[in-house]
Amino acid sequence: MNKNAMISGRASRLAFKRVCLAAALGCLAVTLAGCPKRATQDSQPDGSQGGGATNPGPAEPAARDEKPTEYTLDNGLRVRLVPSAGEKQVALLLGVRAGFMEEPAGVPHLAHVTEHMTVFDLPTNEANAVKGWSMANKANGETLADFMYFDLYVSPQELDQALRVQAVRLAALEFSRETLLREIPRTLQEIDFAERSQFPAAGKFALAPFVQAALHGQTDLPIRARTHKITVDDVRAFHERTFRPDRTALVVIGEFDSATVRKAIDVHFGKLKKPSSAPAARPALKPGNHTADWDVATRHLFIAWPVPSAAHADHPALTLASLALMERLATDAGVSALGDAMPMLNDIDGVFLINVQAKPGADLGALEGKVMDMVAELTKPEAWKEGEVDRLRKFVAQMLMIDVDLDKLPLPPKVTKTMARTNIELQRMMRSMIWGDLDAYLKRLDEVKPDAVHGVVGKYLVPKSASIVRVQPAKPVK
Repeated sequence: MNKNAMISGRASRLAFKRVCLAAALGCLAVTLAGCPKRATQDSQPDGSQGGGATNPGPAEPAARDEKPTEYTLDNGLRVRLVPSAGEKQVALLLGVRAGFMEEPAGVPHLAHVTEHMTVFDLPTNEANAVKGWSMANKANGETLADFMYFDLYVSPQELDQALRVQAVRLAALEFSRETLLREIPRTLQEIDFAERSQFPAAGKFALAPFVQAALHGQTDLPIRARTHKITVDDVRAFHERTFRPDRTALVVIGEFDSATVRKAIDVHFGKLKKPSSAPAARPALKPGNHTADWDVATRHLFIAWPVPSAAHADHPALTLASLALMERLATDAGVSALGDAMPMLNDIDGVFLINVQAKPGADLGALEGKVMDMVAELTKPEAWKEGEVDRLRKFVAQMLMIDVDLDKLPLPPKVTKTMARTNIELQRMMRSMIWGDLDAYLKRLDEVKPDAVHGVVGKYLVPKSASIVRVQPAKPVK
């Protein structure tokens, strides 16, 4: 997960992501955020003895792709199986509601550090397997605003072992100080790389000071120094609080026998107990203007509003409003001259977030004014083009690539159909973790009337309830 590992060994996956997302986004000019970063090849994870194995490899592979199946274990873990015949490869996605938004007061960057620890600090058998996969660029992890995921690419014969690894990541782990001291510098190398990048890559890490300011009222945030103070107890507490089977999804894609894999999932994941109490509520956004100082050279503007959860009747209209706003932010010359907006799709639970990385020398006040004017404009019916809401609805289905035929989609060199399907499934997983059943949500989107979209903008995205955070470097930045 150092700089070189972020760049090498994953070009084919990133190439496909850019191709398929660019096609799906159509006229929406957005850039990829949260690109996967490869695990380091020189990692030396250690831990205690792991468990035994079964072999859910396909004795009789299907002659053609089967329809995906979804179900939920008794402990709340959601499972999706996506059999894809013709390639001797299986991918496993484990998604957890454990992003930057869940970080406690005073410990910015804890989610990302926990991700690194959960990748490597496993029992011996599982740690050795991950080490081998990471050396072959088959293991990956990523932390986003309200979501964290871990993926593995393995052969069908390794599938049971990979299932065991993903299940162990949800269990109570005995994190070690030795691994923490090794992984903290690696997490900071990613910030170093993002800080120097010619692309707006630091916006993800700026979520850490945003959360501290907007949720916890803390504004002096030297993230590099604070990261070095993170303890094993901090990591254990964060993992225990957020890595819950009832806030987790598992997706298996590739060449496998569904019935056999279901039995293996029951063995490895079924023994995980559902917590007896609901997760603690996230602190409410603090309205008003805040300035968060951090020890990184980039500057960022965050504007956030409290909004209802996905079950609320207004949520689909807010999703369409987020798409309209994303399109305008990406194509407006005045905004583009001042900063680069991160992609947004109303996929943070209870929060509508705008995240813009300011360009060097840009006036943050001017940037804020343009963004807020753009939001206010969306409350006016005349600001919406005829057919725009229908187009945005179609875009959501395109983004999720509903019913896409990968046999007819040209793929970049070295990108397998399993890899392509996995990237599509990752997009589905990220949305379904917040939106719930995607088919049902798409039907709700179809029922949204144009006046409801500009209506929810005027109802929720109002200046008095906005939490506006300017993240800027404290002087001097080393």
